Amino acid sequence: RRPGAGWLARGLTLAGAAAALLLFALLIGVSSRGTAGRFPDRLFVTDRQAGQLVMLDPADGTRLGVLPIGELPTGVVYDRVRDRLYVMLKQSIVAVDPRAFQPAERWSAPRPFPAESGMALDASGARLYVAQPGNVTALALDASGLTPARTYEIGQAPNALAISPDGRTLFALDQRQARLWTIEVAAGAATSQALAPPSGARSGWLALSRDGRSIYVLLTRAGDGEQPALWRLDRGGASDAPVILDGGPSPWDMALLDTGQIAIPRGDGAQGGVELIDGGTLATVARIDPDHDQHHAVAGAGGALFGLNYTHGAVTRYDTAARAVAWRTPADPGWQPWGGAFVPGGWRWPF
Repeated sequence: RRPGAGWLARGLTLAGAAAALLLFALLIGVSSRGTAGRFPDRLFVTDRQAGQLVMLDPADGTRLGVLPIGELPTGVVYDRVRDRLYVMLKQSIVAVDPRAFQPAERWSAPRPFPAESGMALDASGARLYVAQPGNVTALALDASGLTPARTYEIGQAPNALAISPDGRTLFALDQRQARLWTIEVAAGAATSQALAPPSGARSGWLALSRDGRSIYVLLTRAGDGEQPALWRLDRGGASDAPVILDGGPSPWDMALLDTGQIAIPRGDGAQGGVELIDGGTLATVARIDPDHDQHHAVAGAGGALFGLNYTHGAVTRYDTAARAVAWRTPADPGWQPWGGAFVPGGWRWPF
């Protein structure tokens, strides 16, 4: 028998016993608190009209719960690190526990948010960035709740925000000025570039590629015949000429799918569907469901896409690979689906 073999065997036995005790303690915690286990995928949608958050089964659109949350809820983002939803209301941000489906922390803004204000989440850096008139506020996500950590004054009214994967660079779009701001988070330095002449009637959206190398900006100006323009800008400063998209029903949103494609919902009250665009070439590859109009878009897992129609009060799931409708909830003008977040399922522990 080799020297030390007995010691090694005893050590392995003790390690196994310790692992068993740890597992037993976890099971006791699960039993007493009932919060651990495998949770299914969920789709959370803000109802702007009724001031509530609606939980849906993304597999078939079944409504699973409704949470009264406050006045005029619009955007919502999901923080997987802290297992929290952050919902933008008329003049506050509220955190929601998606498992208990109950509100948690709340931060009150100094003034109401414009309807087009957006948020950007840096989950690893524990920061939530919120667009406000004239600035962007960074909220710290910690044990004390939602706490203002820093304000970035840019002198403009940003609407859409995006944060780089490393959390170092924040992008803010001022849709009416057609100006993109680049903010170095640590230093606070901000630079901007004009993409088009200013217009008081312009709408715009912003998205960042998964690797953070490309910034996509969609701008459209209603009422004067200007067709939608889509830019792809390189983080290094280079910019491709914008691609002019086809006319027709107006764009209402832009979402980047995990397949690398860009989804643009369109609608005129009767038709429009979703335009799918290749993120590399910016070429249109498909127009899904053109006989049904759409407004806002939520990206799911595996290329899944959810369309939110606030005029008809309907939610649609699209299979982007098959370029088809998977399901659609019946039209219901009694609610106004506005913003949404897909929360992936999986095993979660109560700590």
